[in-house]
Amino acid sequence: MQRKRYTRQQVKKHIDGECFVCKENKYELLDAHRIIEGGTYDYRNVVILCASCHRRVHCGEIKFDKKYNSTNGLLLHWWLSDREYWTPVLT
Repeated sequence: MQRKRYTRQQVKKHIDGECFVCKENKYELLDAHRIIEGGTYDYRNVVILCASCHRRVHCGEIKFDKKYNSTNGLLLHWWLSDREYWTPVLT
């Protein structure tokens, strides 16, 4: 549990405290969500989401694949309502 709190704080600080999907910036509403279920709370496997978007993930409206290395840094492959996105993420 301590590891999750440390990672959540580290990641939230690193991405300037906004939701990856909707850009909500109320710090107290944000939380770390593991991209690969059962994986670690490591920055390579975590995305920051607000409570609303987090619920949408668990309802299946938002789906995350994983982070991929590219020549321009990490890219997160994900879907929102069956529309595909490749979004750069900070490391």
